[in-house]
Amino acid sequence: MARETLHPRLAPIVAAVAIVVFLLSGCTTPDPTAVPSSAAPTAAPVFASDEEALAAAEDAFEKYQAVSDSILKDSGSEPERLLSVATDELYKSELVGFKEMAAAGLHLVGRTTSDSATFQSMATVGKITDVSVYLCIDVSATDVQDAGGKSIVRSSRVDRYPVELAFQLMGGDMLLSEKAEWTGENFC
Repeated sequence: MARETLHPRLAPIVAAVAIVVFLLSGCTTPDPTAVPSSAAPTAAPVFASDEEALAAAEDAFEKYQAVSDSILKDSGSEPERLLSVATDELYKSELVGFKEMAAAGLHLVGRTTSDSATFQSMATVGKITDVSVYLCIDVSATDVQDAGGKSIVRSSRVDRYPVELAFQLMGGDMLLSEKAEWTGENFC
């Protein structure tokens, strides 16, 4: 039996074609298959609208301000009351001011109010919804007095000033988490 051999010039071409066919056979994509998602279905939004979120933030801030004013009227005593309306982080930062009031023997007279609230943003991550708003704080009906009843408020005090507030809705409770004086143009 005679063995057939390839022409010497064809051998490299046949080898190259075999390699290309082999390599291309691995380049096809398999048919797509459905992969079950491990993510939980997206929950319905916490607030139906930005207006509803703003109203909840205004209500939460009113509660915060009432508790804060109460603590300040009591010369900073029992500041832990603030934990019912503020996050631990905000409480810790506010605690410094309450301690200073107590140490100086100062107390608040009157009531702080707010108005002109404007919705800024809302985002939900996991079980926490963050809501940010701008609003104007009005301290014109307040005074800070020493133990003798003498006012320590400067005549140059700005009675209305803008702030940016952040709230966290966790487990049904909307707590103030950040309070920062607005550094831009005064919109109040």
